Amino acid sequence: MLIAFRIALPYIVKSYVNKTLADLPGYPGYIADVDMDLWRGAYVIKDLNIEKVDAKIPVPFFSSKQIDLSIEWGALLHASLVGKIKFIDPRISFVQGPTEKESQNGGGTNFIETIKKLFPVKINRFDVQNGEVHFRNFHSNPKVDIHLDSLFLHASNLTNSKSLSKPLVATVDARGKVMGTGRLKGHLDINPYAAQPTFKLDFQVEQVELTTINNFFDAYASIDVKSWVFQMYSGVAAADGKFTGYVKPLFKDMMINVNYYSRSGTTIFPGGLSSLVGGVGFSFCCSVLLCSLVFSFPSVGTGGVGMPPRVGVFPGALPGSCWSPGLPSVASETPQAGNSPG
Repeated sequence: MLIAFRIALPYIVKSYVNKTLADLPGYPGYIADVDMDLWRGAYVIKDLNIEKVDAKIPVPFFSSKQIDLSIEWGALLHASLVGKIKFIDPRISFVQGPTEKESQNGGGTNFIETIKKLFPVKINRFDVQNGEVHFRNFHSNPKVDIHLDSLFLHASNLTNSKSLSKPLVATVDARGKVMGTGRLKGHLDINPYAAQPTFKLDFQVEQVELTTINNFFDAYASIDVKSWVFQMYSGVAAADGKFTGYVKPLFKDMMINVNYYSRSGTTIFPGGLSSLVGGVGFSFCCSVLLCSLVFSFPSVGTGGVGMPPRVGVFPGALPGSCWSPGLPSVASETPQAGNSPG
């Protein structure tokens, strides 16, 4: 009897998963197979696809080669029954089209509730291995595909199953590539149970060759990028209703041509950017353009901003420099965002 149940179990679970995914409003899904690992309290979903219903879109909204859902046995030492999820080769595609039927963004569907149905324990650990995030437009001329790739993400202690001395109990680390050339890296410490936003975020993007997204510039703004390297450094911290941080974009080796006519007719600005200069095409060159934005919100609560925010913009144009002003002090107890590279 037990042997027969063990043989039938993968088929029972597969049927349940497919029925649950089929009930997703607007974005039904399906899987190819399920593997059971009872010895570690886990099952593995294989070849998941979630597609927009009755849509003329050539790619699914979400797919994943494998999803591992299992009990986190280490948390039992802290008297917590929690789980962990690992996505292997996940792909998500946001699509813009000329109509709602030809676009997809996942709106109107509660995917979190679906995960709870598939794995009814609190998720304490979340991992992504070799993920991709795409923005696509199949109807523009030229077609657009902007993507993050080789994305790895690790989030731990999301349910505070392990008591820590520091107030920011959960951590998230991420790294990946932008269009296969640039690098992104981020670290987040957060207290998900705080009454007001309490977190510290450091984020950076380096060496993004914007020539790799020339199709986007051409389709949406009639810009031809000859060379352009983009970098950005950012740090944000919040505690006790106060926010402080900085955003510092850096543009290097800029050389662009702005054309009057847009081949696709899909533009951010009517007639393309050149309409701003009387319809005349032009070129722009710059070796280094650096601008730092420093901001501070002294009091932010559920009722809105209690005091006017303080924002400072600091331009700079020194080749090879990475100058950054100090963060303004909001209050002695306010956490400081991570230092920008200097």
